[in-house]
Amino acid sequence: MKRILLIHTGGTFGMALKDGTLAPSAFVQKILEFVPEVKRIAEIESHIVANIDSSNIGIEHWIKIADVISANYERFDGFVITHGTDTMVYTATALSFMLDGLSKPVILTGSQRPLSEIRTDARNNLINAVELATFSIPEVGIFFNNKLFRGNRTKKLNIWGFDAFDSPNYPPLAEVGVGIEIYKENFLKREGGKLNVLKNFSDKVFLRENFSFFKN
Repeated sequence: MKRILLIHTGGTFGMALKDGTLAPSAFVQKILEFVPEVKRIAEIESHIVANIDSSNIGIEHWIKIADVISANYERFDGFVITHGTDTMVYTATALSFMLDGLSKPVILTGSQRPLSEIRTDARNNLINAVELATFSIPEVGIFFNNKLFRGNRTKKLNIWGFDAFDSPNYPPLAEVGVGIEIYKENFLKREGGKLNVLKNFSDKVFLRENFSFFKN
């Protein structure tokens, strides 16, 4: 059976887990309580990087996530990151450039409604993200609403529906229905080699919309 490391960062997905100091062992037990099916897919261990709103996630958290993946890279077959939806694309994009030489799946997922609620998309997203993480997919991806997208080609387009994400200019890496379709022809062509984590970020970047250098 494959081994998957579940990395938790916070967001809507884990809103039932209200204790920000929850230990990893307790966290995974809570996940297995709500979604026992994942035990039939893989051996699951967990690591909590944070339990915060995704709007507060930034460079320091990206580095922590990458370090956790690097430290556990040889022990696990794949990695699933539970993350808030608002900045999931930013984290996926950062990791796609940080994890140089990646040869294993790193899949971010989350939900529009908390795992603890009856009518939630969290169960479906988690089960399928874990199963896809057992496949040989050498990408950082985002799984949402039955599709796996390349992380750095994904956009959040919907705050209301379960189809929150899309990849308008690049085809999906996989789709889940009655079966699972893996589109290997869409995978990034990578050189073989050892995982190398790149951390040289600049925090001197500023974006201001509707800004003009010219006065009216």
